[in-house]
Amino acid sequence: MDLGIATRPKRGQSINGDAYFVGEYDGKVLLAVIDGVGHGEEANCAARRAIAFLENYRQPGLETLIQGCHRELQGTRGVVISLALMNKGNSTLSHAGIGNIESRIITEDNRMVHLISMNGVIGHNLRKVKEFQYPYHPGDTMVMFSDGISSRFMTDLVREGIPSPLNPLVDLPAVAQRILEKHSKDDDATVLLARLW
Repeated sequence: MDLGIATRPKRGQSINGDAYFVGEYDGKVLLAVIDGVGHGEEANCAARRAIAFLENYRQPGLETLIQGCHRELQGTRGVVISLALMNKGNSTLSHAGIGNIESRIITEDNRMVHLISMNGVIGHNLRKVKEFQYPYHPGDTMVMFSDGISSRFMTDLVREGIPSPLNPLVDLPAVAQRILEKHSKDDDATVLLARLW
């Protein structure tokens, strides 16, 4: 799987409250973008605890994983999260999100599929968790980004000359870095691009 990931802390901060995770389990790939509530050390601590929990992922589904992460993060500032589990065997992507991390699939014919997230903060007020299934085709691109990235970049890709992540010859790390540089806000910021196989 081709990946492009770019992340940075809020301007003026030395510690990033955003985090990301990529892990492979039993022929499936788990992608995550995590945003610790607030900024600085406490946000970073919550995000790192979420990563540590994901590293030990052996749960049967994303709903169970999020509920376990919620229990693990009690007493921290909490996080918002987007999780995508790709099953290459049947070209299905499972997604569960809590909070304002945006996730989309850009299809090879340039359609955008917006992945659904529920309201809440893991570690504080987890109301409802729901896992959704989305079909994908090899060559589609998964895009996940924290609220430190303006969603306008999705429509500005062509206008601003940012190479399309759908092009198999495009260097995804360079595209992710360009998105971070041109479309980040005054906040911790993370963007993850994954060309699905």
